[in-house]
Amino acid sequence: MTAEEAQLIQSLTARMTTRCIGRHLIDLPEQFVLNPVQEAVIDEVHVEIRPLAKDRFELETHALLRKYRSQSLVGKSAGLPFVSREISLAGGVIVDRAEHDATSIRAGRTLEALWWDRGYAHRATIKAIDGTYPELQSDPYWREQGTEVPEKLATLRAVIARVRGRRDDEIPSEPGDGFAHGFWQGAQAPAAEFSINYHLQGTPDVYIHLRSVSGDARVARPDTGLMQRRAQIERQIQRSGAELLWLRPRVIHGKAYEESAGREPAHVTSARVPGHSAVLQTDQAVEGRSAPFFKMLMFNGHYIPSPPRSLEEQAKIPDLKRATLSEAQMLALWEAITATLRPRPGAL
Repeated sequence: MTAEEAQLIQSLTARMTTRCIGRHLIDLPEQFVLNPVQEAVIDEVHVEIRPLAKDRFELETHALLRKYRSQSLVGKSAGLPFVSREISLAGGVIVDRAEHDATSIRAGRTLEALWWDRGYAHRATIKAIDGTYPELQSDPYWREQGTEVPEKLATLRAVIARVRGRRDDEIPSEPGDGFAHGFWQGAQAPAAEFSINYHLQGTPDVYIHLRSVSGDARVARPDTGLMQRRAQIERQIQRSGAELLWLRPRVIHGKAYEESAGREPAHVTSARVPGHSAVLQTDQAVEGRSAPFFKMLMFNGHYIPSPPRSLEEQAKIPDLKRATLSEAQMLALWEAITATLRPRPGAL
């Protein structure tokens, strides 16, 4: 690195803040801030938590319920209510509603829980099938499907009972999984995935994606490791025009991981400038599939995650002339951050 490049890395790594993801801890520079794109899925239940004043939560919830109550279905089910029932919940309500307002058959359900607790607004949803509505009984398919609603409602209630709000800098001492603004208390769920993004404040193209998998969420937990797929990875990288900088095993604080880093041409990165990406993940061949699975990715020259944008908002995305970090800065920052990864004491 040049003296100027080294000064930036020294500035970033001088003040690090501990973050909790799943059952792991990692230290990130203070300038990496929580990105709005996050995900927590616990036993098929999608959970969103955000800090919000109680009066604001009540206003938002009342407005949403008015909207739901005013809607009706379309097509074959035209005129039928969007909401089948509302169930009281401590601090809020559970709504049994159609999947979306354009559906024409109300068998596809979404159970949506909305509640407020100790400074945080919570939303949890799970999908279900209910073929027991009267207008569906002439169809043998729906008669055979029956209803999943009681089972899925029980799952929803079980998840609700074990989640709570959490400040981003709060490090719990009891067993459980940390996620954006929240905490899942107790033993690992049968299948859960938690994803958090942090981006470098003031830059459009540097961010870190952290993912933790508890239990056996097969979509998120790979069946094979990086080293086992080395030949396949090298072929894919070669075809894309990227260059593999390294692909290797690594031990951090006594735990086995695998990592790779690559140099990417402009046609590979989302910002269309030469950039880089790196990945670190649990070596399941050593740690075993029963251990929480951790994965970290870092990107330089890729636009940071964002909620869906309108065409007008997309037009305002700046065209970059180069990635924010040089290759030496990217790799130095990667080494500094990944070296802090460790299991959270008391997490298991």
